[in-house]
Amino acid sequence: MDFSQNRAADDDLIGDAYEYLMRNFASQAGKDKGQFYTPTEVSRLMALLIGIDQDERPNVSAYDPTCGSGSLLLRVRAASKHNVSLDGQDIDPANIELSYLNMLIHGCETPDIRVGDTLNRPQHTKQTANGSPELCQYDYVVSNPKFSLHNWMSEAKENDIYGRWNKTIGVPPQQYGDFAFLLHCVRSLKHDGKCAIILPNGVLTRGGEEQRLRKWLVDEQHILSGIIAFPANAFFGTSIAGNVLILDKRRVDDGVFFIDASDLGYKDADSKIRLREQDIKRIIDVWRARKDVPHFAHLATYERIKQDGESGEGQYQIERNDFALNLSLYVTPVDKEVHQNIEAHLHGGIPVADIDRLEYYWDICPKLRHALFVPLRDGFVRLKVDKSAISSTINANSDFRHQAQVFSDTLHQWCSAMLPKMRAVGIDNDPKSLIAEWGQMLLDMFLKCPSLVNAYDVYDQLLGYYTESLQDDLYMISRDGWKPVLILPTKRNAKLTDLVCDLLPVDLAIAHFLPELKAQLCEAESKLASIQERIESHLDENEDCFDDSLFYGKLNASNLKRKIERCKAHKLTEKERQIIKSMMPLLEKTNKENKARLDTMLKQHRHLFPAECAKITKKIVNTLLTNSDNWEFSTSEQLSAWTDYSDMLEEEAGCKNDIKDLSARIYASVVEVYKTLAPDTVRDIIVREKWLAAIEARIQIEMVNVTHSIAADVTELSKRYEFTLSQLNDSFAKKEADVLNHLKEMGFEL
Repeated sequence: MDFSQNRAADDDLIGDAYEYLMRNFASQAGKDKGQFYTPTEVSRLMALLIGIDQDERPNVSAYDPTCGSGSLLLRVRAASKHNVSLDGQDIDPANIELSYLNMLIHGCETPDIRVGDTLNRPQHTKQTANGSPELCQYDYVVSNPKFSLHNWMSEAKENDIYGRWNKTIGVPPQQYGDFAFLLHCVRSLKHDGKCAIILPNGVLTRGGEEQRLRKWLVDEQHILSGIIAFPANAFFGTSIAGNVLILDKRRVDDGVFFIDASDLGYKDADSKIRLREQDIKRIIDVWRARKDVPHFAHLATYERIKQDGESGEGQYQIERNDFALNLSLYVTPVDKEVHQNIEAHLHGGIPVADIDRLEYYWDICPKLRHALFVPLRDGFVRLKVDKSAISSTINANSDFRHQAQVFSDTLHQWCSAMLPKMRAVGIDNDPKSLIAEWGQMLLDMFLKCPSLVNAYDVYDQLLGYYTESLQDDLYMISRDGWKPVLILPTKRNAKLTDLVCDLLPVDLAIAHFLPELKAQLCEAESKLASIQERIESHLDENEDCFDDSLFYGKLNASNLKRKIERCKAHKLTEKERQIIKSMMPLLEKTNKENKARLDTMLKQHRHLFPAECAKITKKIVNTLLTNSDNWEFSTSEQLSAWTDYSDMLEEEAGCKNDIKDLSARIYASVVEVYKTLAPDTVRDIIVREKWLAAIEARIQIEMVNVTHSIAADVTELSKRYEFTLSQLNDSFAKKEADVLNHLKEMGFEL
């Protein structure tokens, strides 16, 4: 890999490339080896959930008892503002090597990663004052252990010497090692430490000892801060759904906070669910607010509620559920069922209840509902416009247009606020801090005003552009300032497209500094595209005339020209041939007498020569004789098609030459432009015409998507009840009758 031209000094290219390779290995490794690597997005999320990014202490410690490749620890380190010491353990020696290499590549040179069975032979231990062993304790613990490890207990005892489990607390069952890892993490935390651990759904629901352990965590210790549920296929090494459990050794008195993230993310090429930037941001914002969000988050408090006929002080929500922690008991999922109304199918119309389910649209644009639907009868409406006019009706609606204007105004307000901030970016800037500030401002502005567009979708567009382009620009400016470097090609016959500049793209520089030449080039390229389209159409329309066999094995400009010449040639008679040949001696020796005789012969036999022939030459005479000898027959239709095609090829060649000349002029001009660029000019072009223009265009797409979404939902409702049962029966009866009639005509009777 050649990184010689990459100037993003603070961007960890080698480390990211290494993680990319590990991720791909994990995706292909399957069940046995895949779990050594935690998806990057989940690792980042876990680091933020335990709040290390808000820790102002100069030195903190982090530990992963099942560290695998070390990706979780590295994400914790990356999220921290200050120094983090990293300790880890893994049972597989190969993973230890991977982890050390990963740490080294990412600039962490002093990790303490040890090999061994964490549950039976923990390596990070110490002696207490009275000489008894105990686990080392840390500020932060993260872990992604193997799900439901069977027969996990070998050297460890039920009354664990490290105090992780015992008869009082509870002992994890031998067939499931999930709680054993969780209790190990709890024991490895300092008195105010926090932990994030990935565990399967069974941990939340299984009975017996695990139910007892859940009660210990929630009721006795109050250290389970929350649970984030993920969908199936979100982790490597397993296809089952997983959860991130957040533990806080400081007693959590407000309750257990549940977040249902099972509908977030997207499916990648390997069918794994990947979190987007907006998903991470939304989870973290909701997590830190710890407020209920319908269908997404719920705080199960410790408030005891006494129900009718119940004695005592009542029970709190988790207690009433017998300490089962599965998300469906606490967060009601969005109703995705397609509802079918029998009366609507029988008598027509769209149920008002189905329209009400789209209340998200009508709350923002109440007039839009009345523009699309009119009452039909009690409890039912019908579509007010034709299905083909739904999109245009939406765009013309005053409420929707107002909403679109508010959306644009909010976006322009953010862009105006960003202009001085982006212009102020300089050497030694911190891109991660900048995008965090800019992204939060964007999110805050769009969260304040009611909108059809999800504010987190807008945020995701900004972060998407940051990932694709903006972060590279910020790192380059951090190193070199606003100094675009034009990379000149070293090869011969370099083209305009060979010029490269990352910070100020060549196309942008041309559009800004050379608009007239750019317009001429665009016009020439458009003309070329039109000519080539005509050529393609001509070949398609006259396919029979352009078989390769007609052109000496291959159709090209040279063979086409030869073919046309031979078909247009005059087939000489023997007498005419002799006349033409008699001219050759006169051409061998040029003098006045021979020239006069040639001119006389040309006048007498003009019909034998091409119309454009002004004088006779040896080449013309030889061509006449050769074409006559090789004369070929063609129909008038073929000759016309070939001639038109030849003319278009000449037109195409001329247009390509014009483009080549224009490109050469622009090439030379661009090189001069970059030599004289002033930093303030560069700054203004990049901020206004590159960054803000691209961000605005991406975000405006979200408003367009809303139009499509409303139109799709309304169209789907209309189609669902478009035909009544009687209409369908009549249609089927008619088709059945038609089929029977056709069969009867064919001599078949049923």
